[in-house]
Amino acid sequence: MSRDENKLGTRVVVIKQDAPDVLSNVHPDKDPFLNLAAGGSQSLVPTPDGVGFTSLAELEHLNNALGSCVDAMEVNIDGTGHAIETRTGDAPTDLEGSLIERAEEFFAEPWPGESMITLRRKIRRDIELTGNGFMEVVRNLVGDIVFLRRAPAGNMRMVKLDKEVLVSRTVRRNGGDITIKIPLRERRFAQLINGRLIYFKEFKASRDLDKNTGRWARKGENISLAQRGSEIIHFVAKPHAVSPYGVPRWWAQMPSVVGSRKAEEHNLAFFDRGGIPPVMILVQGGSLAEEASENLKKLLEGSDPKQMAAVLEVFSTGGTLDKDSPVRVTVERFGSERQNDAMFSNYDAESEERVRRAFRLPPMFVGKAQDYNFATARTSYMVAEAQVFRPERVEFDEVINTKLMPEIVGPGLVFRSLPLNIKNIDDQMSALKLVASVGDVSRDSLVTNVNEVADLNLSLPEGEDGSLPVGQSAQPPQNAAQASKDETGTQDIEKGDVDGVIVLAQDTARQVSLGPDRDPTRWGMLMKSVASLSPRERKVFDSTLAVEMFVDPALDPDGASQLAGCTLAILDANRWSPGHA
Repeated sequence: MSRDENKLGTRVVVIKQDAPDVLSNVHPDKDPFLNLAAGGSQSLVPTPDGVGFTSLAELEHLNNALGSCVDAMEVNIDGTGHAIETRTGDAPTDLEGSLIERAEEFFAEPWPGESMITLRRKIRRDIELTGNGFMEVVRNLVGDIVFLRRAPAGNMRMVKLDKEVLVSRTVRRNGGDITIKIPLRERRFAQLINGRLIYFKEFKASRDLDKNTGRWARKGENISLAQRGSEIIHFVAKPHAVSPYGVPRWWAQMPSVVGSRKAEEHNLAFFDRGGIPPVMILVQGGSLAEEASENLKKLLEGSDPKQMAAVLEVFSTGGTLDKDSPVRVTVERFGSERQNDAMFSNYDAESEERVRRAFRLPPMFVGKAQDYNFATARTSYMVAEAQVFRPERVEFDEVINTKLMPEIVGPGLVFRSLPLNIKNIDDQMSALKLVASVGDVSRDSLVTNVNEVADLNLSLPEGEDGSLPVGQSAQPPQNAAQASKDETGTQDIEKGDVDGVIVLAQDTARQVSLGPDRDPTRWGMLMKSVASLSPRERKVFDSTLAVEMFVDPALDPDGASQLAGCTLAILDANRWSPGHA
């Protein structure tokens, strides 16, 4: 095996043996612990209250509220993507740009066939359901990180801590890196697969670990790749009071999670038994003749035997030898009681609310949107983003930046999870108009933002630097002279000449579609004609331009017209300087 380094510090390894480059120790399938006494598992740390992680995860399929809450956390925290940026936020240098590309390649596929978003969502689901998430870090023979993988929480356990060892840790203090030796108790983890324990060590543990026996390597001992335990990064939802494991956010609402299921099962069993019959016929002081009883039953029987009336015959115990006691037939109806057959409905609704409150989620995130409008929905999202989703992303990013990024690309770059923004195009276009009217703003910046807001693909003419003259407004002047017919064939525009306005809009749309290839002279004359339009004519012009430029402006005609007018103003921002008349 040989090693060399390129200019970016990448180590190139050539292995001259028939052996795997890396080896993952995580079993891909979920398999609960089959025998806690197997393989010396007495050293494993018991889970809080003896509740297995698999049992906690299965409650998602038994409760009608838990799954929706977990889905909301998974999508909004870890489903938004990420970006690799410089730590200072400045534009990257050439070297930093190369390192950013390297990091993006790594996180695009941290495990073969799996993206970083998929990996994060799997781990997030474990965190929200069991309170614990585990990420395996796989290194090659020379110690480089090459893969990240989810270790299923259902069959992962901690091993009890052993004696302290003296380890070296590098930290940044007073503007420089210093190495300090401190005593630490390094954690081990174990995964139980069909009665066999596979051991792991915590990330950046100072010693190698035998994955089959859980034994730390002695000083100077080198454990082969096939026997070496890989590393685990442990994520926790909420710390437990006494256990090193985490517990899920809804741990305190366990009675509501289980009770809601039992209430629904009770109602189901009640309905399976038929509930309360619709009518009960009481015969008191006698009995029906056999023929009459059969005829009555046939009359009352429907297609559903659960809807059949009940007939009760009560034999007389009174009367004398000369005279029998009177016979009385009464009918009792239970219509009102049948309307309330679904019992515990209030309890079930309150249980659902308590579970949702444990996640601190507004009702909108679990599908209850009937009481929301845009303003209230936006406020709910902003609160949830600030109080729930963003703090979780920041915590995850901190783990990636302090543990993984320094080893993957060095300390100068950071991993940042992207937020999920709710955009209001009216607010954004108003802001763009305001910025453009102030002046001293780059046309390139304005065009870029218009493209992002309106999903367009506009560009500056070739050879232009995209700058506006100092103090120049992006809005056309209001006192421009009336345009007349010129050598380019532009038609005169007169007040009330609707046909001429339409032709002008069509000519303008054709010039916009040409992009950098449009005729500058013709474009300048067109813009002079546009500037001379009256407010009423300008409204007709913007509407026609919207029809020509956008696919379906009928969905929002006013918005499309405003967007067309703003786009035109930004495109022609520097055409009003003396040199572009």
